[in-house]
Amino acid sequence: MKTILLTRSDSENELAAIKISSLGYESYRAPMISYNDLPYDFHKLHKHIIITSKHGAQLASEHIINPLEAWVVGEESASILQQNKNITITGLARNLKHLMEAISLVQESEAEEFFADTVYLSGNIITQELPHRIKCDIIYETHYIKTLPKEVIEALQRDAINYIMVFSKNSATNLLQLLKQYDLLEYVKHSTVIGISHEVATLFSDICKKILYSEDATFSQMLELLDADE
Repeated sequence: MKTILLTRSDSENELAAIKISSLGYESYRAPMISYNDLPYDFHKLHKHIIITSKHGAQLASEHIINPLEAWVVGEESASILQQNKNITITGLARNLKHLMEAISLVQESEAEEFFADTVYLSGNIITQELPHRIKCDIIYETHYIKTLPKEVIEALQRDAINYIMVFSKNSATNLLQLLKQYDLLEYVKHSTVIGISHEVATLFSDICKKILYSEDATFSQMLELLDADE
């Protein structure tokens, strides 16, 4: 049975493992991140929000009670937001770059109101600053895990990991640091990395024998790549 190393948070790894198992793969879990949700008054939101992460989308979907419009990065985050009937998806971007391009197209006559009424709901680690006129509220903290589970270390040392799935640049960087810390870089050179994007996957280009990446930054396409690689 082929094996896959999952590197999302604990809860997301659990969901991904169920899907992986249904496809006939065995999964190992090495969460790279954990979240600490912060107190926040979602009731004050009433016009426009910007969401760039799945965890931010989950919190917004769970707590927003007023009808509003959302600009969101990623189809998976959009699907999460659509579970809340009060949220209307106004703009859907594939990545932060495309989101910035979309915001730049807001007509000048509407810009003042748009920027005044828009809140960016973010974690404490911001990889791309949005225009300074957009208010940013931090609704959760991201913490990067500093250890690898014993069973993952042992599986890597047996060359028993066929695929490694990585879901963000920061998580990928953290994983590389841990592999170096545990002297495991040599053991992943025969593994295939499947990244959520080209930028993420290429972090492993000098280490692993093969890298694949999703063109549309979705887990579903990462699974398609996995199937096609068989």
